[in-house]
Amino acid sequence: MSARMDRLVASYRQLCELPWERSAAGPQRVWFVVYDKADERRLRARIDEFEVATRRAGHGWRHLDLTDAFGHWMAEQEYRDSFFESPEDLDLLLPELERSVHEKRWARREAGEPSEP
Repeated sequence: MSARMDRLVASYRQLCELPWERSAAGPQRVWFVVYDKADERRLRARIDEFEVATRRAGHGWRHLDLTDAFGHWMAEQEYRDSFFESPEDLDLLLPELERSVHEKRWARREAGEPSEP
């Protein structure tokens, strides 16, 4: 199992060394790491290796963990119980969830707090 994570980190390092596509705008310069669900804890334990690889290659790093965002947002909803009865209604509120996550991250940034734990 550790070998799989070693390969993922090595592949990520190689990706970091590649130059950005010249026509790519800033918002398009984003990487997502796709990994097996069974490797969640291993990846979290080694997240610093991804940051180091990114920075060594001269790229900026921003760790955005949305693991708990939906749960926190749902807990704030007045009519949250009705969403469990009709989950298809959540589609209508996804823009509100996105706005909420953005506003909270922006508020932490403005307050000088780290955006992630």
